[in-house]
Amino acid sequence: MTVLELFVNSFSPRAEPARDNLKRFCEEVLGGQPHELRVIDVIEDPEAAEAARVVATPLLIRRAPNPEMRFIGDMADFAMLSAVL
Repeated sequence: MTVLELFVNSFSPRAEPARDNLKRFCEEVLGGQPHELRVIDVIEDPEAAEAARVVATPLLIRRAPNPEMRFIGDMADFAMLSAVL
């Protein structure tokens, strides 16, 4: 199963497009593949952001399968996301 964590700053105008793009990516590209998507707001959960060593948002971390992969941006580039995921 693919496990994804998307770290966003709810006050940033980039948060909502990143969330929407990633959800669309999961539907269109991952399709029926089992996956879990967690969206973490760094303002509401700064401890999680610190533990994950978030230095910029939006940040996507693929937790599983290993190895862990990271992608920073608005999640609009599906080709790049596919390469990372």
